[in-house]
Amino acid sequence: MRFPTSFPLHVCLNYQQYPDQLEAYKKDVTTAIMATNLSNIEGQFTAAKSLHMDTSSHKICLVRRAQEDDMGSQAIVTFINPAVQTRLAMKFRDLQQDEMVRHYQRA
Repeated sequence: MRFPTSFPLHVCLNYQQYPDQLEAYKKDVTTAIMATNLSNIEGQFTAAKSLHMDTSSHKICLVRRAQEDDMGSQAIVTFINPAVQTRLAMKFRDLQQDEMVRHYQRA
């Protein structure tokens, strides 16, 4: 089965019709990003490849097939959108800076 190319747009339009659900979704994404750290993000992507995703992974990861027409093709996992990828990159950058400060203070 092949989804139409407008599938993600349809999902977004549903949130526009129900703004209260959009706000809840935004809070869920923020919570998922805050719960993600360097040690568990790799596990989230690995689990997503085998379609074993937890609630945080559903907000962060997008799973698609390498060949859209072949249900047996390999799963490819990416960030769900560039905004989530950017927010996680900024969080990890800040975490790395905090870690460097802690190491400096110990010395």
